[in-house]
Amino acid sequence: MHYECRYCDLGFPATYDGDTVYGSCGAEWEAAKIPVEDEED
Repeated sequence: MHYECRYCDLGFPATYDGDTVYGSCGAEWEAAKIPVEDEED
């Protein structure tokens, strides 16, 4: 399982001025993350 943003579907947050946010939409990591099941190939 991994986390993605509920708004932009990216799974890679960034840190700006001490806050962890999603780089593409700016949503706060803790508020916007949703668990997503890993796909089995």
